Amino acid sequence: MSGLKNYIRTLETEFQETNDEKVEVQISLLKEIKRSLPTLRLTLPTVTFQNMYTFEGSKRSATLMTKGGGHSPCDSFLYLPNDKVIFMGDLLFVKSHPSIFEDSDVDNWIQTLQELIM
Repeated sequence: MSGLKNYIRTLETEFQETNDEKVEVQISLLKEIKRSLPTLRLTLPTVTFQNMYTFEGSKRSATLMTKGGGHSPCDSFLYLPNDKVIFMGDLLFVKSHPSIFEDSDVDNWIQTLQELIM
């Protein structure tokens, strides 16, 4: 919490100097996280999967998949086959430059995206 508070103060100083709207939005988001952290409870998963896991509901199915790490080592996505909708999280960046980290696997990331296009 102290690191988060210090980071917010640093951003507030930056905002005072620059009046940058993006910094203001980031401050707002981080303050909301700071407010909610004390009420959060760590809950371990009750279901895990290796490559694919399908949920069967009363109206549709949903498939949770991974092709290994791309943007980050734990990348996964959710596909609704009947609706032909996919939720890709931080595997897909639209109208912005993707963040690449030390543990990103860019080659696998590109391969995953190419497979999902088809």
